Amino acid sequence: MYYFLYLCGHKIFEAMTYLILTIILVLFGVGLLLAEMFLLPGFGVAGIFGLASLIAAVVIAYVKLVALWAWAGHVTLAAWCFAA
Repeated sequence: MYYFLYLCGHKIFEAMTYLILTIILVLFGVGLLLAEMFLLPGFGVAGIFGLASLIAAVVIAYVKLVALWAWAGHVTLAAWCFAA
């Protein structure tokens, strides 16, 4: 019983870590895209890093979070589409 709870707790902790990382990447990507649009127009580096951050968030959500929450990748992709 203890071993089962240990494994479940470990999987939930790992999933929450990836969920937090995904949320941080989405917020960082949206922030960089907003900075590119309003603060640094025409420079390009912030926009490229913002898009890379959003793509990484979608990949992490589909690869790592789909085992526990099947909708996590779809929600992240919708947030990415809304940000772009």
